[in-house]
Amino acid sequence: MAQQLAAGGSSSLWWSPGLPLYLLFIHRCSSDSELVSMIAMIPWYAALSFLVYHLANRISGRQAGIVATLLLALSPTFIYHSIFPLTQLPLATLLCAVIVLTLSYSAHPRLSTIAVIGTMIGVAILVRPSSVILLPVVPVLLWRIHSRGAIPFGILIPALILITPWMVHVKRTTGHFVFINYANSRNLFLGNNEWTPFYETWYYGSHLKGDDVPDRFKALDSSIPEHAPHEQDALYRAAALDHIVRRPDLFLLRTVNRVRCYFAFDTYTGTVLIKYARLPKLLGLATIATDALFYVIVMFFALYSSVCFGELGLSSRAIGIVWVISLAYAVPYWFSFSHPTYHFPIIPGLLAVGGGSGWRFFRNPGTEAGLLVSRIRTNKWLAASLAGLVAVQVEWVFHMLSRILGRA
Repeated sequence: MAQQLAAGGSSSLWWSPGLPLYLLFIHRCSSDSELVSMIAMIPWYAALSFLVYHLANRISGRQAGIVATLLLALSPTFIYHSIFPLTQLPLATLLCAVIVLTLSYSAHPRLSTIAVIGTMIGVAILVRPSSVILLPVVPVLLWRIHSRGAIPFGILIPALILITPWMVHVKRTTGHFVFINYANSRNLFLGNNEWTPFYETWYYGSHLKGDDVPDRFKALDSSIPEHAPHEQDALYRAAALDHIVRRPDLFLLRTVNRVRCYFAFDTYTGTVLIKYARLPKLLGLATIATDALFYVIVMFFALYSSVCFGELGLSSRAIGIVWVISLAYAVPYWFSFSHPTYHFPIIPGLLAVGGGSGWRFFRNPGTEAGLLVSRIRTNKWLAASLAGLVAVQVEWVFHMLSRILGRA
């Protein structure tokens, strides 16, 4: 898409424009080679590392910031995304920036902070339109914290200033109103039709050519692209909403499953290394295992810190801000289709939350392990949240093994 824009041609408007426009700027300053696109992602990674350190330092202290940044640097998934031009890393950086700025405004309300938060959300919407959910959530959150009238809702102004020119451009190009791009309605359809798997709701997003895809679904999905783009948008949305209305029970079942699937460990990087980079399968499986271990450690200490913040001396406001913004960002995936790879942008914030308790544990494992076991026994919320974390990972492994064995 960036190359199409650079050549002066019209894009398909299928993908969201945020990252392609950024790459277009980089290409015009240099060249349009793949290497340049990869190098262009490094500033996002550097900014994310700084934000994670700053956030963890603010929540738990300098040692927590160091631990959080080190874990970020050792994670295979974050290493992979630090040089590949995909939307996950920019979104993670923008979301972490919104969290840091929201926390800053909660301590020192300034109009300039409101303006920057709105700008970050506007860019996030251009990168992934589902981020639009932050537009109502963040102002309401700040209003609840400070009750400063309509000031927090000023976030909407810079955000709208950023996204409006693109939408005007699309309207002039197509003659139709499109909210950022066309893929959103199809994503809703892929995750909500009569053939969508109950648990693997993402499946048709990446396996449409598989032998196990129903012929009737293939026929319907291949017939819709025969229409004009704006008609496709309406047809996908209508088909999804029709199924949701007719079978709300299945929609509820898939939604509950989407929530659980969202919080499973990610397998994307290892799978790509095996399938596309043609690296040895053992190396890919080791990457998946490393990512799984990293993710479970991050979530374990994030939940521990969140439930036992009082005993650990952590700020409930800071932790609450991280969770509210992170969960709000996740909601659209729970209603379309979900996969563990989509939780990537919320991990840095949760890594910062758990950095302090993680540092204390690894600095003095004997004492901290005893305290942790005691708290699990006496705190039902901590026990339930950690049990839920484990259950979600076990379920995810079961489904992956079932599909692998089924193919065999």
